[in-house]
Amino acid sequence: MSFLLGELFILATEHRLFSVEYGEAFHNVDEWVAKWTTHFGQEAVEEMTPLLESTKKQLLEYFEHKRKIFQLPIDLSVGTEFQQLVWMGLLAIPYGSTMSYKQLAKGIGCPRAIRAAANANGRNPLAIIVPCHRVIYANGQLGGYSSGIEKKQFLLQLEQNKNQND
Repeated sequence: MSFLLGELFILATEHRLFSVEYGEAFHNVDEWVAKWTTHFGQEAVEEMTPLLESTKKQLLEYFEHKRKIFQLPIDLSVGTEFQQLVWMGLLAIPYGSTMSYKQLAKGIGCPRAIRAAANANGRNPLAIIVPCHRVIYANGQLGGYSSGIEKKQFLLQLEQNKNQND
């Protein structure tokens, strides 16, 4: 998929969405194929499946302000237990809202693990779908974004514009 943010690479099994990454983050295809094969015990195949079609459709709806919540079967098993906890916490941040890294850590029951929560946030394998872009610094500054702060700013603005038009 390619749009204002650049290309997105989507990886999935037949039944679960595994990864949505920006093109520049997906610079080593061989590394991802090896990771895929090791994790799932099967060869990666490049073909359009119903799940990939649904993912593409829902992402386009999101960018067209027609979707606020993704309804996709996701697989977060590539992360540690703590990373998975953080990623599940990200799913609780409503569309058009933000929360601080401190609030995220507190929300997952680990109020002193702010830095660890921030690191796990940065390793989110499902960009946009699991909304890591909605986490900002407590002082209101955007903080970082593994694929560039301009993408984070774009996504937050996209969601704010939709909320203002409702």
